[in-house]
Parts: sequence; C-alpha cells; structure tokens
Amino acid sequence: MVFQLIAHAQVKQGHEEDMRKLLVKAAGIYKKDEHTLDWFVAQNKKEPTKFTIVERYTNQEDGLKEHTANPFYKEFGDTVKDWMASPIDLIFNSEL
Repeated sequence: MVFQLIAHAQVKQGHEEDMRKLLVKAAGIYKKDEHTLDWFVAQNKKEPTKFTIVERYTNQEDGLKEHTANPFYKEFGDTVKDWMASPIDLIFNSEL
C-alpha cells in the first residue's frame, strides 16, 4: 500500500522565497529516490509563509529510511531550522 506523508511548514516572514527555492530543489532530489513515487510542494496563496509538502512512497519503512538517509535530508534540516516559525506538522497516511 502506498504510504503518504503530508508536511505543513510555516516560515518566518522574509524567508518565503528561500523556502520556495529550497523546496523546489528538494523535490528534484527526492523524486529520484528508488522508493519515492512522488514528492511535490505547494505554497499557500493567502498566507505565503505556509507550505505543504506531499511525499508518496512505495511503503512507509523503505520510503522513510531512504528519505532520511539521503545526504540532502540533513542539509535541508540544517538550512531551514532558523527560518521556521513553528515545528513542521507531519501527517502519515495510507492511500486508499
């Protein structure tokens, strides 16, 4: 069954463009992972400091293991930690 992770992130004002660029880069990197079916991002039109990331994996165990082992995972976390207005909210789903 396809595993889906939805992440809601909010950055501090002034970091909207930084986050947009980094998420576009992240999508290009993570889409190449073997267990990633899709990885796409969106920016809230009314509140541009808010972003949604939808990650789709072949299964939860392999997908998350591969995702967190990707060297870009640490780079991303280190880069955005000071931009965040609040912790990233994660929702774990099984697609029907």
